[in-house]
Amino acid sequence: MKQSFPYEKVYWQEFEDIVIKVCQDILGVGAKKFSDGRDGGRDSRFSGMAEKFPSASSPWNGKWIIQAKHTEDINSSCSDSDFSGEIKSSIISKEIERLKKLKDDDPFENYLLFTNRKLPADKDHKIATRIRSELGISNVEIIGKELLDTYITTEIATKFDLDKYVLPFRIFEKDIQDVITIFHGKQDNIKIDNLKQIIKFKYLDKQEKNKINNLSETYFKHIQSHSLQHFLKIETFLKDSKNRKYAQYYENTVSDLQSKIIVKRSDFSTFDLIIEFIVDFILKSDIEKLKDYRKLIRVFIHFMYWQCDIGEKE
Repeated sequence: MKQSFPYEKVYWQEFEDIVIKVCQDILGVGAKKFSDGRDGGRDSRFSGMAEKFPSASSPWNGKWIIQAKHTEDINSSCSDSDFSGEIKSSIISKEIERLKKLKDDDPFENYLLFTNRKLPADKDHKIATRIRSELGISNVEIIGKELLDTYITTEIATKFDLDKYVLPFRIFEKDIQDVITIFHGKQDNIKIDNLKQIIKFKYLDKQEKNKINNLSETYFKHIQSHSLQHFLKIETFLKDSKNRKYAQYYENTVSDLQSKIIVKRSDFSTFDLIIEFIVDFILKSDIEKLKDYRKLIRVFIHFMYWQCDIGEKE
């Protein structure tokens, strides 16, 4: 199965660089880096016969305009009205008007639009037909996320370190999402009065655990300064019989995480990276819902490590 890459996690400049490398593979090394044009748009250019686009047997020839449209929204689609709608404010409508002026000054025969949006098969045809009609050119192709994935070679994935964005395991993230959101609403009413618990959290020596798991001293200090003060409330919340359902959600999550970490530990050079990868994965799984809980997500994953729920103990 072909790898699917989460392009929404890269910066738009990185996405443009990825597109250029793909174009150099399928068109030729002459594909130029994206740059600002006189009309305010950012385009790449290529001139000549493609090496293997749309196929090696029937390549397009002539002058090319290449564009890259990046989004950070994991659920975005080329069907969205703000992208391909007939309204003047849509991305496609604006680009058509800009490209008409560009074509008058510097004619071109081929147009490629790369995007990390999902592209339904029927929408591909409709968008391309509209652009061909309004620009008066024959060769137009929209390359959405699914097709782009097929162009990402091992060399490109390595060059841009794309594999670091691919979670090597999956968990049922909704459980921990629910725990975090419920805790967020209740935390102000959680009372801590157990002195022994306070001593436990402040006194525990984690140096040996950090060494075993290869967690850096710098990151451990970050856990202490960023999250430690919240741990007693989390423990009290999870032990409250009224929150039994959420305690079970928490236990299911750490069970999944610990098992996956054991299997995939060699994919990460440090445990710092494992923690941050998990935090990022949970946040990105529903960023609109969780964006206001970013700090708390990290606090909970730090708590898991501190409690030895994830990571090796000995």
